[in-house]
Amino acid sequence: METALNIIDLVWDKFLSPVYDKIIPDKYPKRFLNILNPNENDIILEAGAGTGRISKYYGEKVKQLHLVDSSAKMLQQAKNNKKLKNSIFHVGYVENLPYKDNTFDKIVCYFSFHHWQDQPGGLKEIYRILKPNGLVVFVEIDRNSLWGCILQILEWVGQMKSRMFPSKSFIKTLKNFKFIKVEYIQTRSSYIFISICSK
Repeated sequence: METALNIIDLVWDKFLSPVYDKIIPDKYPKRFLNILNPNENDIILEAGAGTGRISKYYGEKVKQLHLVDSSAKMLQQAKNNKKLKNSIFHVGYVENLPYKDNTFDKIVCYFSFHHWQDQPGGLKEIYRILKPNGLVVFVEIDRNSLWGCILQILEWVGQMKSRMFPSKSFIKTLKNFKFIKVEYIQTRSSYIFISICSK
């Protein structure tokens, strides 16, 4: 597992971090922001924050924002963003987060879940650090869609070891991890969906 993670981190740091924002567009930030509804009282974690390409839209609106990513070079780009100057950055994995139980009002996982190498472990951590009645917002790719299948193959070829799920299976997984108020929201793109849940 450690060797696999090292290879994946190398891919992110050396090859993807310089071009990521150019090749991956911001998908549905306005709709996402309406769902997240960030406010000045929120303490938010973005798990798999990357370059901060999504958090830059809400970082200045919240009380405290923590950005976690396994790629130090991706996070360095986020640190260089003036809109995220007051954020707290942590290089690490969602499966092993350095936070106390019931810390965050909201947690964002924007196109990151399929990259988690220990997805059950990551969900347990997300559940642990989420406050009661807190909100988790996932934006994910539906593996059953045409583009989902293509992206899954491309990421495996690129040694990313990603694991995408059909939207229905993803929703079922969240419910199995004791999350409540689980909802599925389809976007205009057939291969992208949003899921929200609480604790």
